[in-house]
Amino acid sequence: MNFRKAILLSLLAAALPAGAARATALQPRLDGTATLLPDRNILFTGGVDNTGAPTNIVQVYDMKTASYVDWTGLSVARSSHTATLM
Repeated sequence: MNFRKAILLSLLAAALPAGAARATALQPRLDGTATLLPDRNILFTGGVDNTGAPTNIVQVYDMKTASYVDWTGLSVARSSHTATLM
């Protein structure tokens, strides 16, 4: 497991309530961003898919339903980027 993935999994585990269900991402990826939102949901953007191509995928992990929701994609595919909650 790479360092970024280990940190992401640690953050996700810390954000979930004890005993919460885990869901599988609709679009698995690497080198994207995960941002904890004020409502405790997690916004996932970009990354690379299983072929190594950058993606424009945006998904939100909904803590209440323990599921992922697709959002409108980014206008430009990206990976290894940063995201800041403002």
